[in-house]
Amino acid sequence: MPRRRGVASLYSLGVSATSNLLLQGCQKCDANTDLFSYPPSPTKSPTKIKISPCRYEVDTTLSVELRVVKDWLGNLPDTVVEEVVSSTLFNLEARLLVDKDKKLILTLINIETIKMNDFFFGIHSLLNILRGFCITNLNISKRLWCILWEYEEILNSKLLREVVATALPHLPSLSTLNLAYLADDRMMITIGKYLPCLLSLDISNSLVTDRGIKLLAGSSSVSSPRLQPSPSVVRNLSNLLDTEPILIEYSDRDITSLSTELKPVFLKLESLTMQSCDCITECGIRFILEKYKNMKTLVYHQRRSVFEIIIKWSSEMEHEDIKSKIVKLEMLEHGFPYGVTPFSEQINRLLSICPHLTNLNLVTDDSILPYLSGFSHLSSLTVELEDWIGEGFITFLRTRGEHLREISVSCSTDPDSVLETVEGGQQGHLFNIVVLAVATLCSKVTKLSVSGCGLVSSQIVESLELLTHLNSTQWIRNNSRNWFRNLEVLMLMSYEETLPSMTIHSVLLQYILKAVSSLQILSLEGNFGTFFTDDYLRSVLLENRFPQLRILDISVNDQGGVPGSIPLTISSAQSLLEKCDLLSELRISDWDISDTEFTGLQEQVNTNNWNLSLTRKRRVV
Repeated sequence: MPRRRGVASLYSLGVSATSNLLLQGCQKCDANTDLFSYPPSPTKSPTKIKISPCRYEVDTTLSVELRVVKDWLGNLPDTVVEEVVSSTLFNLEARLLVDKDKKLILTLINIETIKMNDFFFGIHSLLNILRGFCITNLNISKRLWCILWEYEEILNSKLLREVVATALPHLPSLSTLNLAYLADDRMMITIGKYLPCLLSLDISNSLVTDRGIKLLAGSSSVSSPRLQPSPSVVRNLSNLLDTEPILIEYSDRDITSLSTELKPVFLKLESLTMQSCDCITECGIRFILEKYKNMKTLVYHQRRSVFEIIIKWSSEMEHEDIKSKIVKLEMLEHGFPYGVTPFSEQINRLLSICPHLTNLNLVTDDSILPYLSGFSHLSSLTVELEDWIGEGFITFLRTRGEHLREISVSCSTDPDSVLETVEGGQQGHLFNIVVLAVATLCSKVTKLSVSGCGLVSSQIVESLELLTHLNSTQWIRNNSRNWFRNLEVLMLMSYEETLPSMTIHSVLLQYILKAVSSLQILSLEGNFGTFFTDDYLRSVLLENRFPQLRILDISVNDQGGVPGSIPLTISSAQSLLEKCDLLSELRISDWDISDTEFTGLQEQVNTNNWNLSLTRKRRVV
């Protein structure tokens, strides 16, 4: 039986209650905020830096109301304050999401009569009272920033940007920061000068340019935050002292002068996300690669991917110069749309300049895969093959298979672009060949995902004796005991309604499911209804109760608008509830279960207080 929902701890209840009170207090303070009290944007960088008050000292720059809230919050240690703030932001996001579009439209209609303060939502006051607290992560999601940004755009206001820029210098212990939709070049100056501990930064969907990227890597005369013991045992043992609010707005002349004065210090930054940053070009990415020496994760894809930029960059170097340009990137992605299809020489150059890669996401051809064997640290591979599954795939697995932990393979052969391949390929064996190859060559894999409707080379079908093995239940039974001993995630998806044969061999899947005792997530989407019946599932559960299974999703793929169903009934659902003790999500959208039976399942879950979510698609009759 699924586990019952646990009783909330006194600590979690306390955090929840405190976060609700904090949100109410901040919203009340925002409602009473005098818009004319906002300091004017400075016209130039201040020559003298003042130290801001500690969390236990009186901050005279705050209103009386904000001081009361800050003093009340200051009775908690910093680690608890951070969790309370995270809960507060989560609650605010949930409230703003309710009828969001309707509220935005009403705001636009009534824009002449509304008060600006009504749309601060407590964020302005919250950022102000956090001055002096040792916060490592504000936990503001990209979605929350997006909602707040939408209101700012409607109101034609820049107050939120000013408040954020003002608050950042007072949070020097931040190690993770999300400024999606809000960041600009001026904020990059602030971050570069006052957040020395920052390791992860997200500036997606922002107006940051190449100049901002360069300014981010600047240093100033500001020293690192000093530590000072706290007089209270309740509070943390130390408090970080930092600087007063600055750098809300600068003129272009100021930014230009700053960019010439700042010296690169090669920030500690290890992760930088720049999705949909249209103003950052290849020049900015090259600067990051050369100057940000600790960068491990760089998420960016505009006209070119980081993968393509590195290839072009390395092609301009002499081989002896590449050693001095080695980067620490651990993850690279080369997806659609792309301008370069990598070939062997480019992969070898990539290997020289990015020897630390552990995760690679690549769109390529089968013949390129053997060259990936040179990445000695590679543990996760996501590959989309544009031709077929062939000898290149098998050769790569034979070389690197024992080192791989996660494998995602997608193949959708395009007859118009690879006519010579189509003639030598077989249809309907994509899942069989990939699953069997990974099972035999990748003993330590924990995640396997296979999708598509592509072809398989006749040569590997023969070399692996695929048809012979599939026709021998005895062979499958004997060998499956040694397969996928560490597998935690299995995902199979066929998404071509014109190829009903694109599925996996029923006996092969059956014996795999009987053996994978560590499986946590099972997702089968596509043409599995021909064999996945109540009896089929019952035979599996007799030998494997799935002691670790958390999520089960077996469904058809209605991408082409063709309806389908999975012949699993209420009997199978009850069997899963009886056998799988850790099951927390059961997706039964396309099962043969009536609305009445589904309602009965929900009542059973509620009556027993199970920690289980039942989901199904809403069907239009």
